Amino acid sequence: MAKKEIDTSHLNAQQFRELVQVQKDVFYFSTFAYVVHPVRGKTRFLLYPYQKSVLYCFLKHRFNIILKFRQAGITELISLYCLWLTMYHPNKKVNIISIKDSVAKKVLKKIKYMYKNLPEHLKVPIVNGRMGELGTACITGDTMILGTKTDFPIQSIAPSEKGYLDVSGLNIRVLTENGTFERIMKTFNKGKLKTYTIVNDRGLTLRCTPKHKLLTTKGWKTVGEILKNNLTVVFKDTKELVNLAPPKVEKPVTEEIRETNIPGYWVSNLGRVFTTKTKKGKGHGRDGINPYGTELRVMVTMVNRHERVKLTYKGSRQVYSVHRLVWEAFKGPIPEGMIIDHINGNGCCNWITNLQVITYSENTRRAFTVNRVLKQSVRQTETLPYKQIGRVKELLKRGKYLNREIAKRVSGGDKDPLDQKKVSRISRGKNCSDIYISKITKVDTTLETIYDMEVENYHSYITTNGYINHNSTIEFINGSFIESIPTSEEAGRSESLSLLVIDEAAIVRWASQIWSASFPTLSTGGSAILNSCITGNTKIITDKGLIKVKNLCPKTFGAVDLSFVSNLRVLTHKGEWKRIVASVNKGKLETWKIQSEYGTILKCTPNHKLYTLKGWMSVKDIIENDEKVILYKTGLSELIDPPKIMWPEKEEWKSVKGYPNYQVSNRGELKYLRGGKWHNKNLRPNKLGYVRVTLHKNNSSRHFRMADLVISHFTNLKVGKDQVIDYIDCVPYHNWVTNLRVISRKENTKRANLYSYGLKLGTRVGKGFTDLDSIATVLNGTETGELEKLGTLEFIKNNPTIFGSMSIESSRSYIAKVRRGDKGHQVKLSKLKVLRKFKATIYDITVEDHHSYITYNFSKTRKGPQEEYNFINKNTPYGISGFYHSKWVEAITDSDSPFHPIRLYWKMHPERDQKWYDTMSKALGPRRTAQEIDGDFLSSGSTVFDLTDIKAIEDTLSEYPVIETRFNGQLRIMDKPKQDVRYFIGADVATGRSNDYSAFTLGDSNGEEAAVFKGRIPVEKYAKILGNLGKEFNWATIAPETNDIGLAVTTLLQTEGYPQLYYHKKLLKKKGKSRPEVEQYPGWITTSKNRSLIIDGLEEDIRKDNITIKDPFFVQEAYTFIYDSIGRPVAMGKHNRNNQTSDIDMDEETYSDDSIFGKAIYNHVRKNYKPSLIIQPK
Repeated sequence: MAKKEIDTSHLNAQQFRELVQVQKDVFYFSTFAYVVHPVRGKTRFLLYPYQKSVLYCFLKHRFNIILKFRQAGITELISLYCLWLTMYHPNKKVNIISIKDSVAKKVLKKIKYMYKNLPEHLKVPIVNGRMGELGTACITGDTMILGTKTDFPIQSIAPSEKGYLDVSGLNIRVLTENGTFERIMKTFNKGKLKTYTIVNDRGLTLRCTPKHKLLTTKGWKTVGEILKNNLTVVFKDTKELVNLAPPKVEKPVTEEIRETNIPGYWVSNLGRVFTTKTKKGKGHGRDGINPYGTELRVMVTMVNRHERVKLTYKGSRQVYSVHRLVWEAFKGPIPEGMIIDHINGNGCCNWITNLQVITYSENTRRAFTVNRVLKQSVRQTETLPYKQIGRVKELLKRGKYLNREIAKRVSGGDKDPLDQKKVSRISRGKNCSDIYISKITKVDTTLETIYDMEVENYHSYITTNGYINHNSTIEFINGSFIESIPTSEEAGRSESLSLLVIDEAAIVRWASQIWSASFPTLSTGGSAILNSCITGNTKIITDKGLIKVKNLCPKTFGAVDLSFVSNLRVLTHKGEWKRIVASVNKGKLETWKIQSEYGTILKCTPNHKLYTLKGWMSVKDIIENDEKVILYKTGLSELIDPPKIMWPEKEEWKSVKGYPNYQVSNRGELKYLRGGKWHNKNLRPNKLGYVRVTLHKNNSSRHFRMADLVISHFTNLKVGKDQVIDYIDCVPYHNWVTNLRVISRKENTKRANLYSYGLKLGTRVGKGFTDLDSIATVLNGTETGELEKLGTLEFIKNNPTIFGSMSIESSRSYIAKVRRGDKGHQVKLSKLKVLRKFKATIYDITVEDHHSYITYNFSKTRKGPQEEYNFINKNTPYGISGFYHSKWVEAITDSDSPFHPIRLYWKMHPERDQKWYDTMSKALGPRRTAQEIDGDFLSSGSTVFDLTDIKAIEDTLSEYPVIETRFNGQLRIMDKPKQDVRYFIGADVATGRSNDYSAFTLGDSNGEEAAVFKGRIPVEKYAKILGNLGKEFNWATIAPETNDIGLAVTTLLQTEGYPQLYYHKKLLKKKGKSRPEVEQYPGWITTSKNRSLIIDGLEEDIRKDNITIKDPFFVQEAYTFIYDSIGRPVAMGKHNRNNQTSDIDMDEETYSDDSIFGKAIYNHVRKNYKPSLIIQPK
């Protein structure tokens, strides 16, 4: 939109000066802004000093990341900045994203409030609106809205006078542009405004304001723009849904009450339930006004909205459906195979005239003829946005383009991909016959009372005549606008933004993807402010059996840390058992039901990753690119249920032979005699499930299997050579005499293959697991004909990553075995197809090391052909290593980071004191206080350093001011060198990886630090810094790590003749000499043994306050420095670098530990320093 000038002809001199000044000075602009204070109400937004500093950072730095305390007023500050930026700077586009779209809209509401309360002469007019008028969706009160059950005029739920009304509690839902029914949050009465009457080509009319937005083939446009530019509007044919209105039912004229089948309870033909029973002498429920006692309260179920009531029958409280009580009292028993149906579709209307009995199949058919939600869910099979469908139909109507040309023109890229097949389906009217396009014309202009409503999530609604309406934008006449956009993985993609605001970035679900999508356009001139799977019934293969994923996850939205409590392990794509360390409930998300060529089914999100020939890919990308997934057969479907055995009806006890103080029973129990009394022994199975006991006699003991004791005392069976005791029901702790028998080892193995879960998987885990990549490559070469076309030798050469470690002959033999089916028959390749799209609660788990798990997708009850080939899944990363935290660490430690870090402490707020802090701490608890008040990152993993120690170090950093910085802040000096004090430097040298830094710590022999360094710098320059600083600090002893590239630093220091270089001394035993000789190596050499030793030493000295740390780089690394699965101290994510299966997106989750190791080397060297000898730890 072209820039429009603000009309200043009506302003006086003072107003004109103010308007000119606010356009240049956002601080001056803030003096005119108002906010809503939680106590004082409407108040002028007077900035505190720390808020002014933050606002200055917004102006100075393009990318800002804020770590703040609770209620710091930063959201209001961001709102102020967004309003100033868009009002006084033309063609600016601002997107606001938060935890949920509704929360982002609250930020938009704050901006609207500020705008409304500005002086009139400072307001830049809204597009097609009057000065001070906000909003976009405005229609007349008689406009009919399409609801879930019936249609209603908007004025029926709106306030009668100018203002707004909160109707979120009424749970009224309307159809949105996404094809789903969403809840109305608020309704508005905007008073009398200029109104257009418009009509489309089908004669359907709508009365609305000129700035009311409708969906067009070019996106959301105002009615004024549509008429001016003759744009094409997208409509939805709603006849099919409107005609689904359920029949009306007459209410019984008089109320009749009859006794139910439950003694003491009565029910009326209006669905009211009464009781003559009392509780503690008083009636329970609402007071009744009839002789049948008190009326009971009813409960309404959330799923089908049916009324239920709790009644006492035979001494227990049971739940009964009210409609069943009414029917049985007035009509008699319900026939077998029949179900009660509510004629008008209202499950809470239990009038006898509204009830009928029908078959289950007829009830399902009726649901689709009276239920709009179900009908729409069947219609909503095409996932393309209505705008794209409309655009395709517009181009098809012109008749100038081929389908492939239309697909290229209309495709929304990765966000909304469109191919030739989809265009063909649209041209045939398949799946989208209810979407059509039309022009609109204006037939009248009047002055009418205008109404509006706010809809959850998608901010749109469809009227009964098919108009698609929208509201979530503020647009100014200068071409700038502010918009709250839906929080999704695709948010921000292909958007040319001036400013992106991600509020609560630490917990926004797709913050990383949103940033990645937006950064390419932001990097050309925009700015940013950051202020942090599968369905539940999916079975996961674990070492304890098949478990539904929802049984491992929280019941509500959120994540749970299982690293300390879970010993449950899952089978990964590398064929190893790995522990589950976290689980997550992601709430209701878009879900796809996908099917492989072998009939196995998985319900997951379109972004859920599966294993393919190209590595991990999302389901969406797999289907769109027609890729094949790798499937794996475990053989579990071949298992049959073992026979069920009952234990002996009568329990018998016998004395254990040779142990008179013990008795054994035929039910596998054991007693022991103590103090003249017999006591039952508590028997616990071991890890394999078997029960073993230890019997004592004459100060000696002997171990027995419980099965051996039962067999030898209650049967005549003997276990011979090559024989074993068999558990008939395959449960090794059921040591009943009826469940035990003696069979041969061969027969036992056959039974295990039929019944045993553990044995079936045991032969396929670890070394017996198939190499998925190599088998899949050969299978793909065979299926595509590539192997036959190229020949075996050329095929081997074209796949060096697969066959590079094998000889030519071994590779030939391997390929031949796979092609014959002698090898790799557990692996298959398959394309996927989408059966259905819907919304469901999504769960996921986090698995250590391999970050993957295999699901069990075979179902014996599922109809149709099916083979047990299971999906291989990638899991959700969890913990402190989130997008927001990684960007924060990067901002404060990496000079190349685009983000400017802003840290706000609660003490900066002039109205916060220690009393306030203590009150909040008591209310929130220690962990939430640390996160929300202190603004700390708290790790949920097994960190090496105690978090309370790290927090204490961080709190005291301000006590050690930096007296000098060098090299853009990478070198920080806190103390000047003191005479006659010996100093030491422990230095870690960068290896050249992307997340690796050079870092060193300089301190004295008492553990007090004087200088720290962290940064990326050439080796020559790094050696020079060490030498010069060492000389400055009394020729400090320098101990640079000599591993890898560190040897170059050590060599340069030697070449320069640095006199106080640390030397590693090693004892070497040589042939012909009785005593070992001492060899000296310059610098510190890290080994697998001394690595953990020096870290443990540093942790102990921090815990005992034997070292004074002044290093902010260390603090940030310490939060993500953890023990890995084998107990090694490493930076979070770093142990994945040597894993060839690591996804490329793991790089963002890898942290550094360079300051920690530099400090650990310094700490060890200063403690073990001797003037004549420096030794390595043993």
